[in-house]
Amino acid sequence: MENFLRGHVGAITAWGGCPRVALYDNLKSAVLERHGAVIRFHPTLLALSGHYHFDPRPVAVARGNEKGRVERAIRYIRDAFFAGRTFTDIDDLNAQADDWVSGVPANGAVRKMKR
Repeated sequence: MENFLRGHVGAITAWGGCPRVALYDNLKSAVLERHGAVIRFHPTLLALSGHYHFDPRPVAVARGNEKGRVERAIRYIRDAFFAGRTFTDIDDLNAQADDWVSGVPANGAVRKMKR
């Protein structure tokens, strides 16, 4: 749970804000119980969402069409960032990821980002 929330805070900090709504795939770190339309969220996630003013929403069970955009982004990162990449430790991997996200290639030159 600590790493799950740390990831949220890191993303919110890096982006300088957060979305109004965050979708979750019914993982236990977000959704503790679900009985039909009644959902009990993890209290720590609710505290974080209250602090940052976003609405946590779980996707419907067995509704892949609701989360396709997220899963395509994960595939893109896996194929565009991780494929063929080597790293010495987690700090090296994180530094490479930060450079990749900001558009700085390994040789230090700044590449033009597509918009």
